[in-house]
Amino acid sequence: MSSDLNKRGSQVSGGIFLIGLALLFLLNISIWPSIMFVIAISLLANEYTEHNTIDFKSSRVVAAAVITIVGIFGLVDFNFDWGRIWPIFLIIAGLAMLFGRQRGGKSKNS
Repeated sequence: MSSDLNKRGSQVSGGIFLIGLALLFLLNISIWPSIMFVIAISLLANEYTEHNTIDFKSSRVVAAAVITIVGIFGLVDFNFDWGRIWPIFLIIAGLAMLFGRQRGGKSKNS
């Protein structure tokens, strides 16, 4: 059953991503930073399809929030030095992967 939900979540998020991308082209909207919002909506749709809720501690929801923030930074000209800022997002993502909550229940040592 779980693999069916994962497959369905992937189908829904992929479909939403393709529809969003097509709308960006049809409406002649600038790809950057609009693509960031399409990706975030796709991640949230995947989370909701698989769990019937949006868990704000989920890695997908956190990723969607970070992607949305990057998209907002792209909309507003903050004059940031992106060459120095974008690695911070990679560091945060790496730390979240290392120290985030573990999925799957029991650890190997118990």
